[in-house]
Amino acid sequence: MNALRIKPLLDQLKPQDWIAKGAPDTYRSQFLTAQQELDYFLKSTKTFEDQPEKLTLAFDSYSRWEALHVRLQTLADGARRYQDPNLGDLLEGAFSVNASNHAELRQYISDLASQKEEEFAVVEREAQRCRGVLGRQAPAKPQGKK
Repeated sequence: MNALRIKPLLDQLKPQDWIAKGAPDTYRSQFLTAQQELDYFLKSTKTFEDQPEKLTLAFDSYSRWEALHVRLQTLADGARRYQDPNLGDLLEGAFSVNASNHAELRQYISDLASQKEEEFAVVEREAQRCRGVLGRQAPAKPQGKK
């Protein structure tokens, strides 16, 4: 996902000016949280890129992207109303560009989860087989005292 396109747009937002124009003060906290969420997402994505076989990392990246998207939708609405409609549209467009990547990540998570379930089933069957073999073996005879 090309989240780096979002950072320069986010940096252009001026929620303190919005508040001066009558916007709710919550935009300031939304803005600060969005900056943190973007940083968390970028770190999460880097970790996931280094270990793509980890389902938890894939899901973390996906969840962080979802949270960031919701937050930035609110800020895009604020930008349209209190700053510049075009900036709001650009922010919204940055997510639209990533829609196919988002869908691919969701599919990857689903495929990875299926693969992990299949691997677990193979391991479970092998463990059952080993228990059966061990259960059929005669116990070792204790050695007598000499």
